[in-house]
Amino acid sequence: MRILVLLLSLCFSLGFSAPVQADPKPWPLTWKWSHWDPAWGVPQDFQPYYESNGKNPYPLMDADKNWTPKNWMTSPEVMEHHVRQFYAADIIRDRGTADGAPAITVGPNFYHLGLADQSRIIEFMDAAFSMTSAETPQTLFLYDWKTDEVIGVRTQKGLDLY
Repeated sequence: MRILVLLLSLCFSLGFSAPVQADPKPWPLTWKWSHWDPAWGVPQDFQPYYESNGKNPYPLMDADKNWTPKNWMTSPEVMEHHVRQFYAADIIRDRGTADGAPAITVGPNFYHLGLADQSRIIEFMDAAFSMTSAETPQTLFLYDWKTDEVIGVRTQKGLDLY
C-alpha cells in the first residue's frame, strides 16, 4: 500500500511539474495554443479603457497635482486646526530642533499614510512654522517616535524617507 501511494504521488507531482516548463506542453488541463494565437481569435494584448472623449475615467487619480501648503493655510484658524488634527491623530508627535537643525518627530500613524500625504504633511508643517526658508536652505530632519532615529529628511527638493 505504501508503494502504491508513493508511486501515485510521484506520478501526480511529475504530471503537474511538466507544464511549468517554458515551451507549450500537451496537457489536458491547459488551453490549446490556438486559444492564445491572435490569428485564431481575439488578440490578448492589454488595451486601457478610455471614455469616448479620450479622457481617463478615473479623474481622482490625477487630482491635486498642483497642491501647495497654501491650500491648507487659508487662514490662521484653519492652519491651527490642521496642526491640532495632526497631533490628535498621532501623525506628528513633536517639532523643534535637534543639534541646531529643524526637526519633526512623527508618530505611528505617519507610517499609515501614503507617500503623497506624508510629503504634503511635512511640507505643510515646514511652511506653517517656517522651519526652513528659501534664503537659507536647510534640511528638516524627521525622527521616529519610538526609536528616536532619523527616518528621513526634507530639503528644497522634497521629502526623502530612508
